[in-house]
Amino acid sequence: MKLFSGTHTGENIAKERNAIANRWDIEHDKIHLLIHDSGANMVKGVRLAEYDSARCFIHTTQKDIIESLEVEPEVIAIIAADRRLVTHFNHSGLAQENLLAIQNAKFTRASIGARYQYKVEFLFLYDRTKAGLIVVCC
Repeated sequence: MKLFSGTHTGENIAKERNAIANRWDIEHDKIHLLIHDSGANMVKGVRLAEYDSARCFIHTTQKDIIESLEVEPEVIAIIAADRRLVTHFNHSGLAQENLLAIQNAKFTRASIGARYQYKVEFLFLYDRTKAGLIVVCC
């Protein structure tokens, strides 16, 4: 694996794709299709390198799902709350230590009841810190 240095412009991606093919002694006409995400730089890079290509179905589906969820007010509120929670942990060493202690104590138990008890304690812990809405998924 070689590090891709520099900016990820379409031109640089095209050069790197061709360099990789050359390094592996793969002739251009032996590459039938390149699968890539839908980033403009990737699309341009593959086009400039003159390869046949297709956009990755999974990337496209994931993008569509995310875009459709981001218009729902409830989802927007949950994402905002999650960001506040992550920010809280990133800025508070004490909160990180408390969470780690709870995780170590609760996740060593194998019972399902312990998992739900952990979630309840997790919610109460962050309610006391006023971190906002907390959503814990199963």
